[in-house]
Amino acid sequence: MKTDWDEGAHGFRVFIAGLLLVGAVVALMCFIRVSILRNFMHGETERYLGEVSNHIADQVDQRMADVFEAMDTAGDLCLRLEKPGERMELLRVAAGSNHMVRMGIADMDGWMETTDGRSLSVSGSPVILRALGGEAAVSDVAYSPTEEAMAVVYAVPLWQDGAQVGVLAGSALLDDMRSYLGVESFGGEGYSVIVDRQGDVVTSTDSKNAPDEDLNLFLDLELGRVDRGYDIGQVRSDMESGRSGILYYALRDGIHKTMVYQPLDYNDWYLLSVVPTETAGRTVDRMILLAVVVDSAIVLLFLALILLVKRSFRRQRKELEQLAFCDPVTGGRSRAYFTREAVKLLRAAPPGTYALVSMDVEKFKLINDTFGSEMGDKTLKFIHDVIAARLGEGELLARISGDVFKLLLKCGDRAVLERRLGEMAEEINRFNDKLQEKYLLTMAEGVCIVDDPQLDIVTIQGRANEAREAAKRSKPGSVNVCAFYTNDGRSRMLREKEIENRMEAALAAGEFEVYLQPKVELRWNSVAGAEALVRWRDRTRGLLPPSEFIPLFEQNGFIVKVDLYVFEQVCRLLRKWLDEGKKPMPISVNLSRVHLRSLNILAPYDEIRARYDVPPELLEFELTETVAFENAEALRMVLGEFHQRGYRCSLDDFGSGYSSLNMLKDLNIDVIKLDRTFFSDEGENDRGDSVVQSVLELARRLRIQTVCEGVERPRQAEFLRRTSCDMVQGFVFARPMPVADFEELAYSGKPVPMAQTE
Repeated sequence: MKTDWDEGAHGFRVFIAGLLLVGAVVALMCFIRVSILRNFMHGETERYLGEVSNHIADQVDQRMADVFEAMDTAGDLCLRLEKPGERMELLRVAAGSNHMVRMGIADMDGWMETTDGRSLSVSGSPVILRALGGEAAVSDVAYSPTEEAMAVVYAVPLWQDGAQVGVLAGSALLDDMRSYLGVESFGGEGYSVIVDRQGDVVTSTDSKNAPDEDLNLFLDLELGRVDRGYDIGQVRSDMESGRSGILYYALRDGIHKTMVYQPLDYNDWYLLSVVPTETAGRTVDRMILLAVVVDSAIVLLFLALILLVKRSFRRQRKELEQLAFCDPVTGGRSRAYFTREAVKLLRAAPPGTYALVSMDVEKFKLINDTFGSEMGDKTLKFIHDVIAARLGEGELLARISGDVFKLLLKCGDRAVLERRLGEMAEEINRFNDKLQEKYLLTMAEGVCIVDDPQLDIVTIQGRANEAREAAKRSKPGSVNVCAFYTNDGRSRMLREKEIENRMEAALAAGEFEVYLQPKVELRWNSVAGAEALVRWRDRTRGLLPPSEFIPLFEQNGFIVKVDLYVFEQVCRLLRKWLDEGKKPMPISVNLSRVHLRSLNILAPYDEIRARYDVPPELLEFELTETVAFENAEALRMVLGEFHQRGYRCSLDDFGSGYSSLNMLKDLNIDVIKLDRTFFSDEGENDRGDSVVQSVLELARRLRIQTVCEGVERPRQAEFLRRTSCDMVQGFVFARPMPVADFEELAYSGKPVPMAQTE
């Protein structure tokens, strides 16, 4: 028979069991919640730390790329200077601009002359050997006895006329490289380190937690422990294979850390970004223990912990976003932020609501080269702030890289959008209003109206970039030039890419043909010479006009090879005429402005002419008035070299610019070719006739031969016959023609008939 004691004891046991059950459920719930929270925190930490690491890696890679670009520019300028003293002075200036203690030029045998007056052999230096092999390189960190400090050496190959002639090297203190990593996080607890693939520390930040620079990463990790199933061997394998990764670990200091590692673009180096792992896990464990004691207290503390962790997470997230989403130059938004927010806005808006604009500051590099990178950064911030002040709600702006900005603007009418961009450019240049000598900042803008918001953002940005490149190829008449993306523009770019893919093979296969356009002597209507022009007989599309490929070749530099090819065909033809006993006629060839970038532009031409043994007076080089206007001093030197070798030189497109008479005075030209616009109104404009006659008479007095080109009508030819013009080149007599047709016309012994149609 059960007693009250027994029933009371049973009830107590039930009560205790109930408490234990509730406690177990609460404990299980606490455990589940904390586990979920811990995993979430780890995931978010990994994601945001990865974004910070990417940001720092981009800065490091960009800084080193800027150093190599500056050294390439300095090397190119040095090769243009003949005096060693001038070269060293230029290198001293370049060294100071790039925070280097010295620079020097090494020849192909490894002997180097430095800016501090030393001459030494560097043939055993690995970084010099890599540069002598044609590769830009940076050395490992080593002790420099001269500076009594750790330093690195940058080296770039020097090229002249397509051949390597030496190496330009520069030494920079390790403190300069350390400044690349000047980004801290988590209240100064985070830091960044550069290591090589063997784990040796190259350099690190000045953070209090950063390791010593004589440390080996792998040895240090082996003395600690790795958490959550991660493996040090996997880190070694990733670094050997050039992969990125993440590691959770604790060293002898007992502090749990999270490390993201990713490869850099140079020297097989790796960037490590490290932050301490927050103590949320240990705090959660304490909450679980408290839950066993008091159910309600655990719930309240757990909620308090959630709020605390959430607040801490928000603070850390804000710090990470500040690093990942803030541009350090302008203080505005970064590329990552722009891309993320642009996708959100585009997806939520109807088609045609937005236009993505890619904006480039034309010739911005001159600002950095002339005034220094600090002034360049201030200019970029000024441009950013002016544009940002003119943005409306729901619009975005970010500096993407260098001097390129991206804008997401509400579209509206196309003309309104273009006018708005023009007003931004004018506002940017408003600082010139009170300046006597103005420095205009010209903007090139490519616009892609987003008709399909679901289109990939990379594709949209690519289309805006295509339009921007098209805008840069046009000639701006104001402080901005704007182009809109069209399918025609994309088709043109695809066609240009196809041409670039085929041009080398086409030249090797002899698909380029030389056509000759006769120059007719007006007194007897006889052929007195010719201009060599190039045509491309494509194997699939047939004969292509020069307008299809010449502008592209001038842009990518392939025109140099084409010009040399045409010159060789002309020399071969002249040799043939000489061997056949025919009286050879002088032939002119075009010389692109690209050739003027070379210090010894005549060397390949001399070699070809000598090979065919052609008298130099039979060869004439045509240069455009634009070339003379852009670099008159360089052209004056080139003309002297031409005449020393016996070549003739002509100035093409004379009269198309504004400095022609000055050129007649300053440049030693043998022939001027009057542009068709010079006399397009002849017979109908007495003032125009007087100008033409005056220029021809002036040329005659200066003993300069004259050729009027682009003559298409008989009355133009008759007018020129009555003047002192020497020759005519144009459709009124003959179009450009194959060599065989030219020979038939030139050596027929008959006058060249004039076209009778107006």
